[in-house]
Amino acid sequence: TDVKTIWTRMLSPLAGDVQDILEIGSFVGESATRFLTLLPKANITCIDPFTGDEFGGETYNGDVATIEARFDAAMAPFGSRVRKLASRSVPALESLIVSKAEFDVIFIDGSHERDDIVVDSILCWRLLKVGGVLIWDDYRGASNWPKAERPMTAIHTFLRLHPHHQILRIGYQLFVRKTGGPGNLAQRTRNLALRKFG
Repeated sequence: TDVKTIWTRMLSPLAGDVQDILEIGSFVGESATRFLTLLPKANITCIDPFTGDEFGGETYNGDVATIEARFDAAMAPFGSRVRKLASRSVPALESLIVSKAEFDVIFIDGSHERDDIVVDSILCWRLLKVGGVLIWDDYRGASNWPKAERPMTAIHTFLRLHPHHQILRIGYQLFVRKTGGPGNLAQRTRNLALRKFG
């Protein structure tokens, strides 16, 4: 089943409820366009440095210099529904946390490095509303990488740390609903330390 069909099946039922979407890794705007079309009442915040770094400068054969311009052109029809943060994910996510932003749907498709995925996931979880949906791209990707470095390994590590979730769909992408519980890993660690040593 292709991504368009899966997204239609998974996201269309949410069309009346989703107000705010966050996307990590927007590239030229293809997935953001899909979100805004399937969820017509929603706004989207897109985080991307627009440098093409996710392709390592080797596997992307297009013109890296035009990535941001192509994104802007794709988003132009949606006007004020789009907020662009031209930044790497961590500083942008930390800024959103400080501003107490909250999102109904978050899509993680930035760096494919294991440690980066864990960090992005932890920060995004803090921004996801209870009942909201988190989607990881490339869950079953990078099968030629060492097992410890694959996105799936990072995502499983994150989910073990955050048991308050419901898996909605497993495929090349993973869809999870946040069901409650503490979202702040640092606070949970402090609570555990207090129980153990306090």
